[in-house]
Amino acid sequence: MKKFKKLKEEHHKYYKYIHELSEEHDSIQEQMRSINHWIQRMKRAKKTRKNVQRQVPKNKKKREIKAYKSHILKNDLRFKKLSVKRNKIMKIMQALRISIGIIFDRIGCAKDTQMEQERIDEGNML
Repeated sequence: MKKFKKLKEEHHKYYKYIHELSEEHDSIQEQMRSINHWIQRMKRAKKTRKNVQRQVPKNKKKREIKAYKSHILKNDLRFKKLSVKRNKIMKIMQALRISIGIIFDRIGCAKDTQMEQERIDEGNML
């Protein structure tokens, strides 16, 4: 019977020891989960930072391209408006040349070579 008690006590010691090891194992696993969670969080944060750093220059380039395109469109519109004005002015100049030629004919003035070759511009019309 003493032997049985002794075996039972040893068995109980081993049981306690295994139980302590099991609790320690659970504790270590919980710590590992916590550390892995923290590592994953840091990796995501690093990726997010890299994406933000990448997006800033891309967004800046996009804004610059958009501004440049806008500038080109504005200049193109301004050029078209000025071309229309220039064409209107040229038509007026041509009409003035013809009118001055008719006036010269009516008053009996001789047309000079500039008038005949139509090299009249706003400077010599006056």
